[in-house]
Amino acid sequence: MVKALNNMIVPNLEADPVVNGARRVAFVSADNDEAKKRVEILLKQLGYSVIDLGNLRDGGLIQQAGGPLAGRDFLERGES
Repeated sequence: MVKALNNMIVPNLEADPVVNGARRVAFVSADNDEAKKRVEILLKQLGYSVIDLGNLRDGGLIQQAGGPLAGRDFLERGES
């Protein structure tokens, strides 16, 4: 299982997290709030804007392959 995850390629996460001053959006969901918070902190440190989609049952479904958020590239503009 771990080997399969290591081979997964996600182009939006491989690209620069900042595009023309806007930050790429990374969605997170998990059933463990502490683990989710740690991932959120890491993603923010890497330069991403993070949106918490809640638990795996709800948030996980909309971001997994075939879901409405899968493969989409969202950017968040800063304050004007």
